[in-house]
Amino acid sequence: MSHSKPTLVKLVLDSGSSPIDEWFASLRDKSTRARIARALDKLGRGVPGPHRSVGQGVNELKLDFGPGYRVYYAEWRQIVVVLLGGGDKSSQKRDVEMARHRWTALKNSDTSVEDLGSWDP
Repeated sequence: MSHSKPTLVKLVLDSGSSPIDEWFASLRDKSTRARIARALDKLGRGVPGPHRSVGQGVNELKLDFGPGYRVYYAEWRQIVVVLLGGGDKSSQKRDVEMARHRWTALKNSDTSVEDLGSWDP
């Protein structure tokens, strides 16, 4: 990831829903949500913390607390970080495949940055 501050946006599906919003809203514990929001704020400032490539242009932000939370994202045109979804260690394989699928579909679409939603936890 570049050291300049990227724009942090979320994927919005044709249905109007956002996978990252749905996952984030499913987290019941407020302190967990706050910790994840802080980690995403750092990601948006270009300081991702522990992360790795999971292939096909998708990265996994590893949050080492709770059940091993993960947030999936991709860099778009080196200035935008697209939040593709989240999960935890127990659903990691399925979450990675879904994030890859969403990223491929987004890259192959006519979607512009303006069509994506801003991240606001």
